[in-house]
Parts: sequence; structure tokens; C-alpha cells
Amino acid sequence: MKLENEELFELEVEALIKEIHTQYGYDFSGYARASVYRRIKRFLAQKHLQSIDELRKFLFTDSFFFENFLQEVTVNVTEMFRDPTFFKSLRENVLPILSTYLSLRYGTRAVLQARNCFRWRYCWRRKGC
Repeated sequence: MKLENEELFELEVEALIKEIHTQYGYDFSGYARASVYRRIKRFLAQKHLQSIDELRKFLFTDSFFFENFLQEVTVNVTEMFRDPTFFKSLRENVLPILSTYLSLRYGTRAVLQARNCFRWRYCWRRKGC
């Protein structure tokens, strides 16, 4: 059973998310709600803000504050890994060429990060290489 204050907080966050989408075009619809609520609560505590209304004032009047909010609340993933057209192009144009090589070593700093390595391995396996 949810506390009344928790339900009110969630309603206020939902309204704020709609305002952010309308004002700035950022869409939080794909985020798990529990995660969004938790991240916003943490952001409020970090900035010593007492309410969503207080947060709203800063978000819509200070662009630097809004950027900081986005960095703290959103899940930071490079754009290419969110773009389905990137993966389609990768599968159709790049992986067939790479599969002609006997061995492939990739060593850029971004690819060496564990999560990116797993994404590359996933793409590679899906292509059947």
C-alpha cells in the first residue's frame, strides 16, 4: 500500500514529466516509473530542494540547471545505441564487410568499455558472424 504523500509525489512527477516533454521535447515514457521517481527524489535531495514545485521553478528558468537535471536523471547511453536505423545500417552495410576478415581486433576506447563490447558482440552474433 502506497502512502498518500508518495502518491501525491508520483502525480506531481507525472505532471512535471509532461511539462518537460512539452517545453523541451524530452520524452521519459520509456523509463521505468520507479526508476524515474527514485532518480528525481535523489536529485531533489542533492540540490536541497523541498518540492517538485521548487524543482519546476529552476527547470524552466535556468537552462544550466535543466542540463544538470538531465545528466542526473536520465540514463546516459550514446545515441547511436538507441537508434534502430544505426543497427539496421550496421547489419546491412558494415558487418558483412567485417565478416570477410579472418580476425577482427577492435580497440577504440569506447568499444573497450564493457557495455559497448557486449553490444558489439550482440550485433556480431545476430549477424551470424
